[in-house]
Amino acid sequence: ERPKRVVGGLVVEQVAESRVKEGLPERLELVKDHVASSLANSMRHERLFGMKLWRFLGRSLSWLEGRNRLKAGLVVGAIVVAGLVLALVPWDYRVEATGQLMPVAQQDIFAPNNGKVIDVKVKGGQEVEAGTVLVVLQNLELDAQIETVISEQDNNRELLSTLRAQYDQAVEAGNDPDVIELSGRMREVEIQNKGLVKRFGILEKQRAELTVKAVRAGKVATFQVRQKLLNRPVNRGEKLLEVMEDRSDSKWRLELQVEEHRVGHIRRHQLKRRDDGAADFEALPVEFVLATASERTYQGRLTRMSTRADASPAGGSVIELHVEPIGKALPEYRIGAEVNAKIHCGQRSLFYVLFGDVVEFVRKRLWL
Repeated sequence: ERPKRVVGGLVVEQVAESRVKEGLPERLELVKDHVASSLANSMRHERLFGMKLWRFLGRSLSWLEGRNRLKAGLVVGAIVVAGLVLALVPWDYRVEATGQLMPVAQQDIFAPNNGKVIDVKVKGGQEVEAGTVLVVLQNLELDAQIETVISEQDNNRELLSTLRAQYDQAVEAGNDPDVIELSGRMREVEIQNKGLVKRFGILEKQRAELTVKAVRAGKVATFQVRQKLLNRPVNRGEKLLEVMEDRSDSKWRLELQVEEHRVGHIRRHQLKRRDDGAADFEALPVEFVLATASERTYQGRLTRMSTRADASPAGGSVIELHVEPIGKALPEYRIGAEVNAKIHCGQRSLFYVLFGDVVEFVRKRLWL
């Protein structure tokens, strides 16, 4: 008989007497086999893979006995019904966007050349007409070039006068070589003079451009323009101020910014509208509220979407959209008023409407 593997030790403690009682060894031999079998089975049971999981399932299923089974059935039924509702019930899907209310007629005023702002003729919020002087710049280098050209013109006039006198004397004296030479020099001076006149005209035009004027009527939208610009050096092409037409009867638009990863919903709905035969398939309906009047909702329609993404100050990329307000008039037309908008993108399942962000996050993070 093969020896059995030891699984443990059986300790028998006798307190009353030091001598082993009669019949105790025989009883221990009988108990030993039962204890060894029980301990071996217990150890084998504990080594089973996933025993904790099976115990948890066993305790969970034991809870279903009796009336708890009906409760569990109701809960499961409610979960199934909720899942079917989320999966099958369609709901309006809207893409959120933020932006500003701005007039359509806008004019950005840029510096025509390098220089220093020596005078600001307007102030923030002032109404201006087309041709109104806004800012006056000074370019010392340009002034020096103009003075140089004027000096060269004076020198050429004096030189031409001297050459003409010498030419007349040579003609009277009949000195043909001097006549020919002086005639050539006079022609050269006249050509130089014409070049100086053209150069002077170009420089004068550049100096006239340093007096910056409004192209169209409107309101100066830059705040504290005098404090920001006066005595400040500027470079060519640098933005100085803004002039906008902000009357209530003027055309206004919403300039919205949408996160780039949400633009796909807008494009898909536009293409679906095109396939359905919609005439103006790109003009999606938009709902928006003004930060100054959040108790009312206004309607608009999408008129334009940028073809490129721009970096957002908060991080990431955004697409700029233009929305035209329609329907009832807005309670306030203020340049740059904050707007929160929702763009209608058709219908999706209720689950995607509620948990679409989670779905997109999982797709993006777990994409292989």
